[in-house]
Parts: sequence; structure tokens; C-alpha cells
Amino acid sequence: MSASSLSIVDLHTHVIPGVDDGARDLEEGVVAVSALVEHSASTIVATPHFRASLQEQPQRARSRLELFD
Repeated sequence: MSASSLSIVDLHTHVIPGVDDGARDLEEGVVAVSALVEHSASTIVATPHFRASLQEQPQRARSRLELFD
């Protein structure tokens, strides 16, 4: 199997903005995913660490999640 036929599976990626320590905004998330695909990623698993502190601040959590509606 040649190196050009290999594909990458990324099982731990922080590309969802606003919910973890990864992408700061949607544009940065798209750039990150594009770079992964450009480097042969065939599967990308977004694994956000939703900040537990937001559970204590329901309005702040709602406003973060509304970014994705």
C-alpha cells in the first residue's frame, strides 16, 4: 500500500466552536476540517468538551448552543 492511498482517521478533534478549547469560531473550525481533509483524513470525529461550568449558567449555555441553530 502506498503512502498516497493511506487515509487518516482522527478520533479526537476539537473543531466545534464555542463548546471546548478548540476552534474559536466557525471559520476556524472549517479551516481545521479542511486542513485535515487536505492531509488525507477520511473520518473526523468531533469530540467537544462541553464546559461543565455552563451547566450552572443556563442562559449562557443556551446562547452558546444557539450558535448552531
